[in-house]
Amino acid sequence: MGKTHELKILPEYFKDVSLGKKTFELRKNDRDFQIGDKLILREWCGKYTGNQVERWIGYIFFGDGNYGLAPGYCILGLYASCTLHSWTLQRISGATDRGKETLL
Repeated sequence: MGKTHELKILPEYFKDVSLGKKTFELRKNDRDFQIGDKLILREWCGKYTGNQVERWIGYIFFGDGNYGLAPGYCILGLYASCTLHSWTLQRISGATDRGKETLL
């Protein structure tokens, strides 16, 4: 079972994530995000609004200075639900060198 991360999210992004229109998060990778981790995204506009949404990480692109993403940042592919026991992590040959992991 993965870790749970509670994160702030601005209202304009919270709305799109909660509606399923935004299925990714660009984040500083200061929490050792892993595939299968749960995110609790808490709406924040100077204070918490009380709104939150849960998403699971199913894909991670780690920044390495290529493709416009700085080292220390990552793009998280978000899923609204998960069945962790049925997920299989597969690292494509050489993918970790490019900073990519995917969940099949």
